[in-house]
Formats: sequence, structure tokens, C-alpha cells
Amino acid sequence: MRTTFINKLVLALFALLIMATCSKLKIAVLNSPPEIPSNPVPADSATVPNRDVEFSWACSDLDGDSLTYNIYLDTVMTPAIYDSLIETTFYVATEISYNTIYYWQITAIDGKGGQTESPVWSFTIGDTAWPEGGMIAFVSDRDGNYEIYTMWADGSHQTNVSNSPGYDYKPSWSPDCSKIAFFSDRSGTSQIYIMNTDGTDTVNISNNGYSDLWPAWSPEGDKIAFWTSRTGNDEIYVMNTDGSDTLNLTNNSASDWSCSWSPDALGLVFHSDRDGNFEIYAMDNAGGSQIRLTNQSDPDAYPAWAPNGLLIAFASYRDLNWEIYVMNVDGSNQHNISNYASQDYLPQWSPDGTKIVFQSDRDGNSEIYVMNTDGTNLVRLTTESSYESYPTWSPID
Repeated sequence: MRTTFINKLVLALFALLIMATCSKLKIAVLNSPPEIPSNPVPADSATVPNRDVEFSWACSDLDGDSLTYNIYLDTVMTPAIYDSLIETTFYVATEISYNTIYYWQITAIDGKGGQTESPVWSFTIGDTAWPEGGMIAFVSDRDGNYEIYTMWADGSHQTNVSNSPGYDYKPSWSPDCSKIAFFSDRSGTSQIYIMNTDGTDTVNISNNGYSDLWPAWSPEGDKIAFWTSRTGNDEIYVMNTDGSDTLNLTNNSASDWSCSWSPDALGLVFHSDRDGNFEIYAMDNAGGSQIRLTNQSDPDAYPAWAPNGLLIAFASYRDLNWEIYVMNVDGSNQHNISNYASQDYLPQWSPDGTKIVFQSDRDGNSEIYVMNTDGTNLVRLTTESSYESYPTWSPID
């Protein structure tokens, strides 16, 4: 009897040990980490067609635990954390830079402390990501001094890209829209600078003690024309995009300002007071064949060559206020398209040639507007109480 009792006791203790072991195993199973996040969107090495990037991924937990996620996003292969404790497998990141490779990763975390990392994936914002209608660069003092801003053609996504304590003016896009040239007094005198469109890698390319202003990037991307006082009066010069090989194109004792390239890069238009008041002139890209296109007793200024090569927009004071005019490239058929009792100037064409963006004070302070080339369908793009000026439309739409 005693032996039987002992045997039963041993069996009972063994059963309890097995139950305890199974319980521990069950707890271990319940604490298993999440599965590895998979099925990334954007897919690895994808080109994304929008600068507002929609991320998604697949992930689950074998034990049914609720999951949260950390997203890592950067331009380096070991991305930094971008947002944390996301409760869905979907995320939208805005204002991702154009033409840039990004790396991203997801960490899944369960409620019991288990976590799993995904692989690091990459994607690129390519040419197709350019917003419909292109972008407009402009100048604003809304942050306390004059800075370069960019916005989409509909006026959305307004972003300060220069972020400098100096005054930054007159942006000009490179033909591929990867860079912006502008002039700034941040070095003490007005100089020509180039930066990426997100404001990074800013370089002074003129680097001299004179005032260099109003850059205009050539359509072929290898030259920048500008206006300078380095000869003692205002002239139109051209230089390489690294600042080398400067050449005086106008060589005139008068003031020559504000140039714009023809779309084939063979000519430029500018304004000059060489005949008594400011008028619009044209010349070839070596400074030859300089001809006068307008002939008024009041100033005509700020010409802009149309993308089709057939028209020139400009500002004129012939109506006793500044208005936007359009003419043929030979100076014929000059006509007022803004027709408003305000100050409208600095016209620039849309890349498809159907619209003109310009600066106007018609609503009480200087703002950026856009209209069709016949003056219809006027739209105000900026609505700040600050001073908005120097609009320039990107070459890519």
C-alpha cells in the first residue's frame, strides 16, 4: 500500500511538472514577436510618381496581439526614425524632395514588448513626380526677410527653401528643375547663388565685390545670364554655371537690365534706357544684333520670352500704371492683357505657354497671380499680408 501511494504521489508530481512546463511554453508562444513587415509600398527601388508619398506594408502577429509601428525614413541607408507608434499599416509623408533616393524601414511592436524590423527599402522621386502644371518659385518676406519660396502651380505647398538671414531674390530654375539660381546679399554684396530646389548645397558662383543680380538660366543648362555693375554701369553678362568664363554681352554706357533667354538659347531679350527711357531690346547669345522692339514715351520693362519662341510678355507703364503686355518677337501686335488699375509686372510664362504668372498689388499688397495669356481666368496664388514678388514658373510641367 505504501509503495502504491508513493507511486501515485510521484505520478501526480510529474503531472504537475508537465502542466507547469506546458503553461510556460504557452506563455512563451503568446509572447512571440510580430511577423517581419513585408509587401512594401513603395516597392523596393521603385520610382514614385508623387511628392506626397503613400506608404503601406503588411504585418500580423501569430497570437493576435495588437501592433504599432515605427517608420524610419531618410536619404541615407540607415534611416532615422520619422514617426512612431503608428496604429495602421498605412502612412502618408508630404514634401518629399524631388529627384532624390530615399530609404525606409518599418519596426512592428506588440503589446508585450516583442518587436521585429523589416528590411531597409528604397524609392526615388523621379520626373513623373513633378506636380501637374509644374512649380512656381517666388520671393516673400513673410518670415521676416526676403526668402526664396516654391509652390505648386495651384498655389499649394508653399515652402521656404532658402532659409537665410540675408535677402534672397529673383529665382531662376535650371532646365531640369533640380536647381534654382538666385541673387542674395548674404555675403555683403549681391551675388549669384545656386542651390538644390530643397535649399541644400547653396554655392556662391559669382564671388566678386561687385553687384551681380537677376540670374537667368539658359535653356541648355550650361550658362547663366545676369545683370551686373562690374564695369561701372549696368550690363548683361553671361557665365558658365560654375561662374567661369564671364562675358559682357551688351557693352553699352546705358543701363541694361532683366534678361530672358529664347527657348532655343540663341537669343535674349532685356530692357535698357539707352534711348532715353526703358524699352525692350533683343540680341543674339553672343551680344550681337541688338535691336529695339518697343518705342514708347513711358517705360517698358521685364521681358519674358514665351516657350513657343513666338511671343514676348513684358510690363509697360504706357497706361500710367504697370500692365502686362504681350507682343510678337519682332515687336508687332503689342497689346495689354491685364487691363487693371493696379501695378502688374514681372510676367513669366507657364511651361506650356498657356498662362502667365505675375506680381500685382490689386488686392492691397503685392501678391502672386496667374491668368490665361488673353488675361482671362485670373487666380490669386498667395494670400499672405507680406510682400510676394519675383514669380518664376518651372520649365517642367
